[in-house]
Amino acid sequence: MLVRKIFKIVRRKLTQEKYKKISANEHNSLENVDNLNKDKEYWVNVRLSDKKFIENIFDFITHSAQIKDGDSIGDVGCGTGVLVSKFKDAFPNSTIKGYDFSGNKIQQCNKYYNIGENVFYIHNIYSELPQRFDILVATEVLEHLEYPEVALDNLLSGLNYKGRLFITVPNGREDTFSGHIHFWSPESWRLFIKKNIKNPFDVEVGNVFNNNYALITRVDVE
Repeated sequence: MLVRKIFKIVRRKLTQEKYKKISANEHNSLENVDNLNKDKEYWVNVRLSDKKFIENIFDFITHSAQIKDGDSIGDVGCGTGVLVSKFKDAFPNSTIKGYDFSGNKIQQCNKYYNIGENVFYIHNIYSELPQRFDILVATEVLEHLEYPEVALDNLLSGLNYKGRLFITVPNGREDTFSGHIHFWSPESWRLFIKKNIKNPFDVEVGNVFNNNYALITRVDVE
């Protein structure tokens, strides 16, 4: 038993060292993400990390975005599906969908969660969403992208009238993860949002649990 535990620790360390040697662009490629998420143990470990983050920020998201039971809700870049599952529990009368570009992530989500069919979908954030939503959320997604401004534009186009988009990214002053492409400080995050969002949107930018966030509301005429 002890030998087996030591082997698992060594294997994990070797895996981490392997992926330190690839670029952030390679780390975030579909091929690499799909390859990593074929491994259920890897997916489960990432889910545990995601769960801690979502549990900390969930109430802030729901209150800031004024989510109501019955709203249509989309989680774009849903990853291990933790937020989708939380939304399902909190808003049983809402239509909730989770999107991710990795087919293996979506497959793992469908196997793990018992929350019905037609919940998790493969979708590339560089394409427009197949429908509009009252609420869209993208937590810890944009920092992985080569072209976050394109993704942001697609998210905005996926909002209904008076719809809200809630985004978080790490605080780039403290973020050291080599798999991230962008490292926004609170100041540069505010500038990024200001540059890429024009009318008809109201914008709130701030910091929560040491993460940058933006709450964007569509305010044009219906």
